[in-house]
Amino acid sequence: KKHLGPVVRTITITTDPAVKMQALTVISLCEDKGKPIAYDSVLAIIHDENLGLAGAAMATLISMHAFEAIPDLKKIVDDKKAHEVRKDTAEDAILALEYQVKMTREKSEKDKKTPEKK
Repeated sequence: KKHLGPVVRTITITTDPAVKMQALTVISLCEDKGKPIAYDSVLAIIHDENLGLAGAAMATLISMHAFEAIPDLKKIVDDKKAHEVRKDTAEDAILALEYQVKMTREKSEKDKKTPEKK
C-alpha cells in the first residue's frame, strides 16, 4: 500500500504516456495484491485515446485478476465506434480473464475433493 499509492496517483495526474506506461508495469508486477489500490485507476485507462496505454491497462487488469472488469471490456467489444485494435485487445483480455475464472473454479473444486495431507 505504502509504495503503490504514489504510483497510482501518478497515473491519475500525469499526461506523459511513458510515465503512465511505467506505472502500469509496476502495478502489473503486484498482480492481484495491487487490485484493491489500483483497480479503478487502471480501469479508467482502458478508454485512453492512446491505444498502447489502453492495451497495457487491459494487460494490467489480467495481471491483477480483475474479473470484475469483464463487463466494461464487453462494452468496448460491443461499441461500434470503438477502434478495432481496442476492440480486439478487449476481446483478448476477456478471454484471458474468463480463463482465469475457469482455472480458479477448477482449482477450488479440486481442493474440495482432495483431503489435506498431514
